[in-house]
Amino acid sequence: MAYGDVFTPAGSAEPVKIRGPVWAGLWSFFTIGIYGVYWMYVTAKHLRDYGNAKGRDLGQSPGMTLLAITLGSLIIVPAVVAIYRQAKRIQQAQQMAGVAPLNGWLALVLYLVLWPAMVSYEQSELNKAWAAEGGPVPNTDLKAAPPLPGGPMQQHGQSSEMSSSSPERPGV
Repeated sequence: MAYGDVFTPAGSAEPVKIRGPVWAGLWSFFTIGIYGVYWMYVTAKHLRDYGNAKGRDLGQSPGMTLLAITLGSLIIVPAVVAIYRQAKRIQQAQQMAGVAPLNGWLALVLYLVLWPAMVSYEQSELNKAWAAEGGPVPNTDLKAAPPLPGGPMQQHGQSSEMSSSSPERPGV
């Protein structure tokens, strides 16, 4: 399974597309924020559907989120409120999925410094919720990676050389 795959969370009627966090940020950067606006709308829509399926309110109108971050950005306050609420919705979705919630302060700092970095961060955190729901999210956890074959075996007092008590390979 890979980024770009689609799955439907349990109880939800609408499918969710799994987006790569790096690509979401890069697309937002190279389109001068246009993809970021699209991402906010689609993410708000997915979170609304997910919340409705679970019996929780995770926003009701993605169109209002879109309006707040486009025309509302002229006044500044509606855009900031919409971005704040989006982070809160992602935190609630993570809690419903049993995942540790995203760091709201980090999201705020990334928003103030570089919008695409915030999009990447929030997408990676949202992917954790989708993975907990059984979504096709690639495993990017380096701690869970299996050891490389032929590498040193320093666990439990074993050395990298085979011990003399191990059976020899036949025919060698």
